[in-house]
Amino acid sequence: MLLLGLGLVLAFPAQADIYKYVDKHGRVILTDQPTNDKYKRLVKTWKGWVEQKSRIATEDFLRNRTRFAPTINRYADIHQLPHALLPAMGELLEVFVQFVWKVDQQLFHSTTPI
Repeated sequence: MLLLGLGLVLAFPAQADIYKYVDKHGRVILTDQPTNDKYKRLVKTWKGWVEQKSRIATEDFLRNRTRFAPTINRYADIHQLPHALLPAMGELLEVFVQFVWKVDQQLFHSTTPI
């Protein structure tokens, strides 16, 4: 089952997250590497691109990554895995979940035929 999921994810091109920030002059800045928590993650829906409201702030993400690194590394050592593999698998799982959500939206919630 895991291999099937991994195969599905790898069969489709990878997508970087897109973040949007409007500076004090009204300029819109788009990036895939936000530098602070003022950036809002954009997601594509059937209505178009919208800000994702439930995303964890960048600072929280970085703080949690640092906080849980010793635990992740300990379990990687126990199972003889490279330290970078477990966070990468977490990111891969997130991509897979986003893919499944997009397929669900297109198949079951779209007003246009596929």
